[in-house]
Amino acid sequence: MAGRLTPILLGHELLGDDPDEIAERSRFRALDPVLKLLGALAFSLSVAFLVDLRLVVLAAAFGLALLLVSGLSVPTLALRYAPVVALAAFAAASVGIFRGPEAFGVLFLRIVAATSALFAAVLSTPSFEMARALRRLRLPRIFVNVFLLAYRYLFVFQEEAARMRRARAARGADARTRLLSKDALRATADTAAMVLVRAHRRSRALYRALLGRHYDGDLPLERRPPVGLPEVAFLAATLAASAGLLLASLGVIR
Repeated sequence: MAGRLTPILLGHELLGDDPDEIAERSRFRALDPVLKLLGALAFSLSVAFLVDLRLVVLAAAFGLALLLVSGLSVPTLALRYAPVVALAAFAAASVGIFRGPEAFGVLFLRIVAATSALFAAVLSTPSFEMARALRRLRLPRIFVNVFLLAYRYLFVFQEEAARMRRARAARGADARTRLLSKDALRATADTAAMVLVRAHRRSRALYRALLGRHYDGDLPLERRPPVGLPEVAFLAATLAASAGLLLASLGVIR
């Protein structure tokens, strides 16, 4: 059942790199997604309590090391890290203005450390496996279903918007038109309306396809293989790093 639902829910005509294909190429792909999430969340929560710049530097180094070990490509990480770095710099600057450069560095590196660990877990897990992991963590069924379908519809909107752009270009539309001009605003409004209409039609087709494959509103949870040494090593490393950083911040470890 899961194998029959996956292509419909996720789609395979995406623009750019398919996130699920990126996950398949990661060294962390075979790890149990629940343990990956628990380890990354534990590390991220511990980082949130750090106030010493030296400890935050160590936490950021550990998070970046996880990304390197995961085997995710540099272009993939750069594309997803750029907005995170920009937002982190903006948030840290608002604090650094009043509390100095050290406060800027602490907040910026805390965001980088937590994000790196979460990226290592999330980007190495296909979205359908991530949804299963959330169900195994006892998250409400409706929440997981909305997450998975909303994720799928993001690519539906993306595909329809790209088709509309190509159609406009084929009819001689000038992409260099000023953004706030009357013609540009009219074309943007028309494109947005058509994208919504077409996406709605495709969503109805998607729902009918799910019903045709006996979708009953819940995701099938397949039995995972027994936890192996790689999963234990990942969880032990993240928990040990979390405990060590917290103990050092409390002065227990010097």
